[in-house]
Amino acid sequence: MVSLVVVLSISCQTYTIPAAYDTPYSEIRENPYGCWSEFELRNSASKVSGELICMEHDTVYVLVLDHHVQAIEAAQIAGYKIYTHKSQSGRYGKFSLLYLIPSVVGALVQSDYAGGFLSLGVPVAVVGLTHIIIEGSNKKNVITENNTIRLYEIAKYARYPGGKPMGVDLNQLVWKEES
Repeated sequence: MVSLVVVLSISCQTYTIPAAYDTPYSEIRENPYGCWSEFELRNSASKVSGELICMEHDTVYVLVLDHHVQAIEAAQIAGYKIYTHKSQSGRYGKFSLLYLIPSVVGALVQSDYAGGFLSLGVPVAVVGLTHIIIEGSNKKNVITENNTIRLYEIAKYARYPGGKPMGVDLNQLVWKEES
């Protein structure tokens, strides 16, 4: 149980993205906004971070902090990260701890059989720890250039996956508000 708590505290990842864009996995299908993205630029130490708006030909459009859309040529991009959804490792940890409560209560109430009650909780702890480690270490919610996805394939994570809509002024777009 102690190891579960330790792994929980270590594996909870924090990203430097706005909370509104850290979408829970269950809400991905209903989310009309693009994913949060970070682009490292060649010949520059700077990064461009913001909502992925669309991609056309060899240009990526990102809604940045000062509420304007920045166009980035694909040739300028050295690396990227797309944050698709909120990490589920904390959720797995909470449910594992919740499912361990009966074993711990049984061990406390029936001290003669404490070992038996605690051994019943071992499979729950093992499964919970395994899920937490897999979710935290694989970073399933982060797509990078190393994840075998090519730059032109990131369009499906944009607000407009089919490209820039005709008649839409991209600089009139607003950020997603926290709900």
